[in-house]
Amino acid sequence: MMLMKRIFKPLLIALACCIATACSDNDNNEPAYPIDRPDNAVTQELGKMYNGRTLLGETGIFIDYEDRFCGTEDNRYAIYRIGERSTFDLEPLLDEMEEGREVVPGCFYQAVHKDDLYGNMIRNGATYLNIRVDSWLRKGKEITGAKVTYSETTKHDEVLDTCCMNLKMYASPELGKKNHILYLPDVKIMFVKLGLFKDSSVPQFQIIDEHTMIVTTYRATDGPLKLTLGRGKHFVERDLVIETKPEE
Repeated sequence: MMLMKRIFKPLLIALACCIATACSDNDNNEPAYPIDRPDNAVTQELGKMYNGRTLLGETGIFIDYEDRFCGTEDNRYAIYRIGERSTFDLEPLLDEMEEGREVVPGCFYQAVHKDDLYGNMIRNGATYLNIRVDSWLRKGKEITGAKVTYSETTKHDEVLDTCCMNLKMYASPELGKKNHILYLPDVKIMFVKLGLFKDSSVPQFQIIDEHTMIVTTYRATDGPLKLTLGRGKHFVERDLVIETKPEE
């Protein structure tokens, strides 16, 4: 019995230390390790919805009645809780996170506008936020809001930008009305993921060479086609007018 106590007592102490250093609801949560705050980081006091609602910068993000981050009807955000150990320049981790909106002092969050999301990709050139909840705001014992620090970041995939500079969609009468030739002269197709046409079912495609593929759209060809192309964590959308392929 004495041996068991000697084994388990250190384990219980270690567990208690871990719990004490996790995100908590204390009024002040100074980080246990240095956090670099970039020049564009802004600290702001956010009042809860019933207590003179304030918005986070110009984003439309606020704290609701239940101490959760929310966005206004015109500004719908996906908000992910990262945890205590993070940074203000963390890149989006969309394929690794689940949404977590509960406001917890000491924790980091990421926020991405839902219009800038496509599966687990973010729109190329979109702005996202890294947010840290520094502490609660209180009036007596009542929680009236939270003090937060946030920074905005914009990322570009230059290869994807280059890919879309000279993107062309040609009609292909010899292949039938619903088949078109997608031509990407500035990038090899192996680096590009073909997404959905937003107003149709998933298109089929057949690679012809490293710059060309045939796309079957299953829809009428009147008007431009909206094409989504993705690479890595980023996507772009383009409205492509179907052109007549020039004679070689």
